[in-house]
Amino acid sequence: FDSRAVISKINRKEEEMENATPSYQDYVISQLTEALASEIHHPVFLNPDHELENFLFASYPRSGSNYTRCMFEDVFGVFTGSDQPMSRDQTMKASGCQTTAALGLHGNGRIDKTIISPRTHFPMRVIKDYDFKATSAFVVVRNPFDALNSHFHLAVCKSHNTSVPETVDPKLREEGWKDFISTISDYWTKFHDFWTKKADIP
Repeated sequence: FDSRAVISKINRKEEEMENATPSYQDYVISQLTEALASEIHHPVFLNPDHELENFLFASYPRSGSNYTRCMFEDVFGVFTGSDQPMSRDQTMKASGCQTTAALGLHGNGRIDKTIISPRTHFPMRVIKDYDFKATSAFVVVRNPFDALNSHFHLAVCKSHNTSVPETVDPKLREEGWKDFISTISDYWTKFHDFWTKKADIP
């Protein structure tokens, strides 16, 4: 293995790109965009008679499960669901907040076999009258400093896409944060302890 030859080749390619005309760079970008677009599928609901194994998307709130669902649906072309009732989306829309349906996640409220996987915040949040059997779970974990900070803004603003204004009295904001974190951090720990103990780790 001649590492110097490889490094030299890489450097030549970088020089070619630096000296390339804008039209050539545009061409490369267009080709990459076309290649990526060919891998994106418009999601569909499944035939309920399918025999695929169901699994869960589990996450503590504000950890990126909806973002993960969007990527999953784009790549595999199948809708995911959620144990969150559609009435919650309607309430958020009425108050001017961003809804999951606005993200293209049209499977909310579904936990039947027409979707491949429902999102859940269980056991952090338990939705009554929802019963879904799964053989495995995909747990989305986010840095707690980021997840809890985002959850704080959600709790105060009642919105997924709004933050506490900087104009709020710093002392009041700090007191609110301390009250929030003293309670909610325990929920974050218990949520991840629950799913860690469920994991089949050799």
